[in-house]
Amino acid sequence: MYKIKVLQTRGSQHELRCEDDFLIYEEDKYIVAAVFDSCTSGRRSDVASFMHQEWLLSSIKDLSEYLTPESSNVIAHSDMGISLEWDENISKALIYSLYDKIYDIHYEMGEEMLSTVLLLIINKETDEYEITFCGDGVSFVNGEYTNVHDPNGDTVWYLSTAYPYRSKEYGIRRNTSLPLNAPGNEIMSFPEYFKQYYNQCKVIKGKGIENICISTDGIDTFKNKYGQIVDARDYFCNNPQFGNLDNQLKRLYNVFTKGLNNEEKIPCINGDDFTMIKIEKIW
Repeated sequence: MYKIKVLQTRGSQHELRCEDDFLIYEEDKYIVAAVFDSCTSGRRSDVASFMHQEWLLSSIKDLSEYLTPESSNVIAHSDMGISLEWDENISKALIYSLYDKIYDIHYEMGEEMLSTVLLLIINKETDEYEITFCGDGVSFVNGEYTNVHDPNGDTVWYLSTAYPYRSKEYGIRRNTSLPLNAPGNEIMSFPEYFKQYYNQCKVIKGKGIENICISTDGIDTFKNKYGQIVDARDYFCNNPQFGNLDNQLKRLYNVFTKGLNNEEKIPCINGDDFTMIKIEKIW
């Protein structure tokens, strides 16, 4: 049995609203969890993460028949020209479906609806997990952190910004620095481009879950009133305090930001929005 806890907080840099979102979906065999972080510099960053959450939930529902023990273990994507073995490629199937829906909405995605996706899949029967970073974020698995982030933003792979949006009908250009009809700038299909994109995403797989967390990069933006960076990872990811409470993360946040966890009683605050999902195996 797994216990799931969630924390979502607005950062001090965002005066009006939190631009993060999260999703938790549980079936008899699987847990699907994800955190989303909108690109603040993109248009409609106020709803981008929410829309990604909605599209991912829609993708899960589209594939939900494969989340049950009685179902087939093969997901067919005819447009990709391959069949995906469920336990090995469930994350890939969901990310493909999510971004397929993004391209279907006919937004000019190079300018709006930009969000990272940090996706976690847990097979409750086998105790296996898979984490996929589509952009930046932080994961914690049984004492080990993985941080996908680059100060220059080079690793924030917004699929929708890699090439100018054209539409599925017209395809995606290989090289936007070349004229449209130039050699080397042929049209590339969405499935072909997705394969290239997915190869850039960080994927972590393993077996044996005690404590697993996924977080937006807001967890690394805490500073005290003197402007000094405050390390928050262990406090939120690996802290048994209030562990028996469903609102453990909220309690921890209140104590941490008020400075009640340090001798100097120096308060701190997260600059960026901070959203985290913590899943613990309790038996």
